[in-house]
Amino acid sequence: MKRIKIEGMMCDHCVNAVTKALNGIEGINEVKVKLEEKEALIKGMVSEEILKEAIEKEGYTVVSIENIDDSEFEGEKKSGIFSKFFKKK
Repeated sequence: MKRIKIEGMMCDHCVNAVTKALNGIEGINEVKVKLEEKEALIKGMVSEEILKEAIEKEGYTVVSIENIDDSEFEGEKKSGIFSKFFKKK
């Protein structure tokens, strides 16, 4: 599980663009993009380089990528504080 800090997201269109870009990567199971926190949380086994490339291709800047505990991801999912929540089918 990874947390990606992203610069340049300002609206729901930005959230949708980042979400779509990340969901298009094979190996990602779940994506959550939070506009207010300017971050994306992802579940899946993908290299940081691939994540960064997909986001930057959409015109946004990746500030940092860090590994986080699955329980943090689940806790935020239950709190309902996400701008957008998309689960791959």
